[in-house]
Amino acid sequence: LRTDAARKLARAHLRQTIDDAALMPRTAFAKAMLHTSPDPIALATAFEVPVVRVLRRLAVIPDLDAGLVLCDRAGRLLVRQRTRDFEIPRFGAPPGSWPLFDAITMPGHILSRAIEPVDDGARPLHAYATAEVTGPADYNCAPPIQATMLVLPVAG
Repeated sequence: LRTDAARKLARAHLRQTIDDAALMPRTAFAKAMLHTSPDPIALATAFEVPVVRVLRRLAVIPDLDAGLVLCDRAGRLLVRQRTRDFEIPRFGAPPGSWPLFDAITMPGHILSRAIEPVDDGARPLHAYATAEVTGPADYNCAPPIQATMLVLPVAG
């Protein structure tokens, strides 16, 4: 990573990943997935954690081939985890149809919808997205918000 800002974002994401794993240990998480599949709301209920933590936790399970995108209130992509079937534009704007961008406007709501793969031969994809306030409130300004979108290939 070339800049201090990029290193700071990477450290914050790594810290979140470690914290998520501590709340949802690998063995317990795998066992819960046997009963719920990768259903973010069911897993969040089982572990008594916010759905956003489950989305990030699911993203690090290699067998799921999951993509993950995090963005701030302005739509700036903070984390880009692409997969074989899910490409994230490196330059230019990502598709505005991603539920990530709808989630930014509705913190606390959990969105679930199919999204179109970029390549014609890619597997169908399903996305889950939510947003959360990530900082303290202050007078006369909007709170910082971060949206998270998990993308999974549709089985079949």
